[in-house]
Parts: sequence; structure tokens; C-alpha cells
Amino acid sequence: MFQKLKLQTHTNMNKIDQYPSITAFMQNPWFPLGTDLKHIEMYTTNQEFHRRILARSMSGGRLVQAFGPELFNKIWWDNVAPVAADHSSGVTEVDNNHVAVIVEKTKPDLIITFGVIAMGAIHRCLYADGIQKMNCHHPNARHRTAAELADFAIRVQGWVDDWKIKQNDHNHIRTTRNR
Repeated sequence: MFQKLKLQTHTNMNKIDQYPSITAFMQNPWFPLGTDLKHIEMYTTNQEFHRRILARSMSGGRLVQAFGPELFNKIWWDNVAPVAADHSSGVTEVDNNHVAVIVEKTKPDLIITFGVIAMGAIHRCLYADGIQKMNCHHPNARHRTAAELADFAIRVQGWVDDWKIKQNDHNHIRTTRNR
């Protein structure tokens, strides 16, 4: 009997440690002229590289500061317009197919967007129907403060905490029924 209780406690601990899948979309990346094309390609295809480069940008630095490194690194970061511009205010065309592929691939519990272009692309994406969404201004938006971005990050963390409680309650009910 002691072994059985120990096993159940260990199983419940693993369920508490579960984390929701969160996918975040911004508008488009930008790289200065002369950036190695290999690095631009890696930004699109390698999520770890994407996070490292994003974290070193002005937008990404603000996101890391607001969300904290732990939450920042648990989020899948992407762009609704994956083709890079060649300057910081550059705009590239939204790729609705890319958005759908990323949503289908990441199967998020929550989609967060930064900026009206990203928000609009997600609202047009049929694959995003039924998925919870939270929207925020772009991290570098004019007349917006770091405190506003931090408040958004706090709301996202609150959503994560609520999700974990619901998962734990759901798993507890399922475990109780199976006894």
C-alpha cells in the first residue's frame, strides 16, 4: 500500500508540473542589410535560435524583461509575416498559410499577439478558432510603457496559473473516477 501511495503522489506531482502550450505572434522580423542568409533562415526554422536572436533585439529585450526568462523561454515565438524586412520600421506581407502551419504545428492552448497586424492575422486564421487568445500592443509601440507590457505578462502568467489549476482538478477527477 505504501508503494501505491508513493506512486500516486509522484504521478500527481508530474501533473502539477504540466505547462500549457503558448504560441506568440509578432508582425515581422527585420535584419540589417548584409545579414548572412543562413542566419535569417535559422531564425525562421530553429525556435531556439529564434528565441536567442529575439531576446537580443529591442522588442525581445522588453519581452524578456516583462515575462521573465523562464516564461519567455516556454513560449513559441513567431511572426505572422515571416519574411524579414531590412530595417526596423520595415513591413512585410502577412503569410496566412505560415500562420496556419504554426498554429497546427504548435497546437497552443493560448495564442498571444503583439500588435494589430498580428492580432488581425490570428483572427483570420481558421486553425485558431476555439483557441484562447490574448492581445497586446507591440513591445516597441509608441506611447506605450514597459509597465503596460509587464501588466500584460502578469495577465498571461495568471492565465497559466489558472490553466494549471484546471488541469490539476481535471486530472484529480479522472484519477478519482478510475479508482
